[in-house]
Amino acid sequence: AAKEVNAGAVILLNDGSTPFHLAPHLGRVGRLFVYTTSLAVIPVLSRFPKVRIYILGGEYNTEMFYISGSMTEQTLETLQFDLVILGTDAIDAKGNCLVSDPDIARLTQIMLRRGSRRILLADHTKVGAKAHAVYGRLSDFDIWYTTPEISAPQLRQFSQQTNVKVVSL
Repeated sequence: AAKEVNAGAVILLNDGSTPFHLAPHLGRVGRLFVYTTSLAVIPVLSRFPKVRIYILGGEYNTEMFYISGSMTEQTLETLQFDLVILGTDAIDAKGNCLVSDPDIARLTQIMLRRGSRRILLADHTKVGAKAHAVYGRLSDFDIWYTTPEISAPQLRQFSQQTNVKVVSL
């Protein structure tokens, strides 16, 4: 997914384990402007002198180490990103992308709207996982990066909704 990021891009990287694992690879891109709600990516990205980090303000979630709330939403509504990179808690059989908290779903909906291009990072275990708050659909994304363990029928089905790229970790 780091290959999708161009030098000089303004990107939004949300919280979650999969976007976190992308962060070390962004340093190879060159000059970047990275906005994030994830406190976990800050020490990773701060190792790269050409990456400028912007932390979106709001309420700090002590359990999951991210920032959210109305202040974050208001800030996001004023920004436009070349690329929005999101994770998800679950993908249902219809291709809905879900998270486990309605407030996070609302925040992620805003994130999704603010990007010129949108990438989903979600390994195969997210397909059929349980969550109840829909924030978008696979068709809202330009590309979905997933892992090789996704089943062939699922791959065929979901490839009708977005460009699915299967990559090994």
